[in-house]
Amino acid sequence: MSTFFEMHIMGGIQFMSVLFLILLSVIILSVIGFIQAYGKQNPNLPRLINIVLAIRFLGGFAPVWGILGQGIGIYQACMAIQEMEDVSPALLAGGFQVSMITALYGLVIFLVSRIFWYILKSKLNTLSLKKD
Repeated sequence: MSTFFEMHIMGGIQFMSVLFLILLSVIILSVIGFIQAYGKQNPNLPRLINIVLAIRFLGGFAPVWGILGQGIGIYQACMAIQEMEDVSPALLAGGFQVSMITALYGLVIFLVSRIFWYILKSKLNTLSLKKD
């Protein structure tokens, strides 16, 4: 089993780094959102709305970025295969496996962000109803 750092390098540093920054942003925004929503008597609703929207945007962007990384990886692999005369199925499968890392990482970020988004959105709806 590969470590997180090894998978980060195998997935392509340029795409995996952006995905990691997106994940960190989602976590930081979620913590700020939870503090705003659950930690204060009178939360700042406009700020909380912006946080919820940012989490939703970043979460939706992550799988798109991951699939772009996968597409570029597969394209580069196909170019390399085209130059070689004989490619073993194991080598081909390994290349496709590596190309999937960015897409899977993007989907995991999407799922994490959607969980945080749903919790904060539900709390925001409850707070909005209390204000009225």
